[in-house]
Amino acid sequence: MRNVYVDFGKDDLINKRQPKENKIYFDGICYKGSFIKSGNKSRFLWSKDKDYGYKIFTNDYPNNIPPTEEEVRLVFSIQEILFLGGFSPEPYEIIKCHDDTREYFAIKMETVKWLDGMIKPIDVTISKRWVNRWIRKVEEFCKENEIRHSTTGEVGDPLDLNGKGNCMQSEGGNKIYLVDVDIRWRMG
Repeated sequence: MRNVYVDFGKDDLINKRQPKENKIYFDGICYKGSFIKSGNKSRFLWSKDKDYGYKIFTNDYPNNIPPTEEEVRLVFSIQEILFLGGFSPEPYEIIKCHDDTREYFAIKMETVKWLDGMIKPIDVTISKRWVNRWIRKVEEFCKENEIRHSTTGEVGDPLDLNGKGNCMQSEGGNKIYLVDVDIRWRMG
């Protein structure tokens, strides 16, 4: 497993919002502006010239501690199964990373050159009916593969699909991907 240095700049990793004009250095590369997407539990880093990006797991909210290697391996496995089913970008590898204070884990994954949210395409209009059909398909796939979001721990729990930023339409192929698989997801 590779081990790389990460510098989160002014980001305290507690707030979802990035500090103004913040820069994050990951493995010697600088990411800034719209190339950093912040979530409650992770930071996404990507660039226009690469077909991969990084999801750095920063928090196990509300504990404010990064998830363990075992938890990140489970996320990787779930995302790999979703990828094979056509519902998620491809995960490539798990990377151990650290700053001056602690250890984190990241997943290098295929970058979905996304549009702003699930149903806001740039050059194509996706019907709500088409999106609802996609949601049913991914829910059925998850039920068949015993993948669930751990709100109550039951198979068939509502999946976290509709939050802005959880599902993205790719520019190429007019396809929707579930991009926000995190440590609350379970299998079995």
